[in-house]
Amino acid sequence: MEDTIAAIATPLGNGAIGIVRMSGPQSFPIAQKIFRPYKEHFLSHHIYYGHIVDKRERIVDEVLLSTMKAPHSYTTQDMVEINCHGGIIVLKKVLSILLENGARMAQPGEFTKLAFLNGRIDLLQAEAVAEVISAKTERALMICQNQLSGKLSRIVKELREKLLLLLSYNEVMIDYPEEDYSNISVESKLKIVDDIHDILDKLLRSASTGINIVNGVTLCIVGKPNVGKSSLLNALLSDERAIVTDIPGTTTDVISEYITLNGVPFKILDTAGIRKTEGLIESLGVERSKNSIKKADIAVLVLDVSKRLSEEDKAIIDLLKNAPCRKVIFMNKIDLGKKIDREELENLFPQYPIVEGCLLNKRGLDKLKEEIYKQVVYYDVNDSEIAVTNERQKKTLEKAMGKIPALRQHIKDNIDPALISIEIQSMISALDELIGNVTTEDMLDKMFSTFCIGK
Repeated sequence: MEDTIAAIATPLGNGAIGIVRMSGPQSFPIAQKIFRPYKEHFLSHHIYYGHIVDKRERIVDEVLLSTMKAPHSYTTQDMVEINCHGGIIVLKKVLSILLENGARMAQPGEFTKLAFLNGRIDLLQAEAVAEVISAKTERALMICQNQLSGKLSRIVKELREKLLLLLSYNEVMIDYPEEDYSNISVESKLKIVDDIHDILDKLLRSASTGINIVNGVTLCIVGKPNVGKSSLLNALLSDERAIVTDIPGTTTDVISEYITLNGVPFKILDTAGIRKTEGLIESLGVERSKNSIKKADIAVLVLDVSKRLSEEDKAIIDLLKNAPCRKVIFMNKIDLGKKIDREELENLFPQYPIVEGCLLNKRGLDKLKEEIYKQVVYYDVNDSEIAVTNERQKKTLEKAMGKIPALRQHIKDNIDPALISIEIQSMISALDELIGNVTTEDMLDKMFSTFCIGK
């Protein structure tokens, strides 16, 4: 907290403007040493025109210098931001001058970590900062901005207040057992628990959607050679990205491209046709295809329905059935006649959708996109709604939700209030962990290390 830190806050590269930022108790004294002309006392939230100079008073750059006095800044400390010309050399030179005059190099995410530690934002908002920066779609941006604005934090704090109310009922009964508390009915307590359950349930149902919209989804196209995998990739991209021929084994490696469906970013992997092969290059591609299935969030199995299921098809089906990803089956080349029994496929994949079509004329493509979307978005949320956006949040909410059944039963059975209080306090601890009231240094270091330096 006593250090003054500095870092380049904009991506390195040639551009019109680059920003070097500094935060800490020595920010203004250091700025006064290197900025010409300088004022004896900087006013907060003003922009000053001048030059950065080195120890020999040589001009390094013509800049605009912004000042923000504590506590009215991003970190709640004194902060200075220097708007330089956006060249790599000039930015590094200005940063080095700050370091020479007493600042130290900021760690990844350290500015945001200070904002959290100083109470300007909570942990949910701190996570949202990184997610706003890395948002891949406009929809992801809107959901992350909702979280950054504190909407999810407010819901969590409301849940915490409900639990504290429930806890107060029990603590009174523990401290004053001789008193009559018939006005605090079991039904009123259960009503609070049910309200908490409904809110937690809605948040948890939003998790798959929020996580997929923010982080993106890996979709793997699989099948034996020549069934239409590359044609499907091209159709989804509306571009001739992959070579399509009648020769089996044209795709010998995994091809990756990106698309967006209803605001959800997808990384699409077009894999090499899975079959037994003697060729070294193709066999390596087949092995990579199998590894891609293991890593995928969803797989689309493409089958040529104009031919009966072959041993190669059955081997791929067995491989896919054991994979943890979600699946969609696409029965391609339906225009050539159907020799694969749909009922047989429904028995093999009872819980997953089957779409019939023909990639030659784009038949069934819209239906396939719809089914793919449904597999990754089970509970839709609007851009203006709240959604859980990462696994840490989801697991912490699951921890709180896991206490609900026992808590409800204890209240219903009118069990010892002390035991009820233990369950309530466990739920409050989970919510405190969620918003960052309770943290460990290791957890914070791990989280903020994923941020870019300068944020």
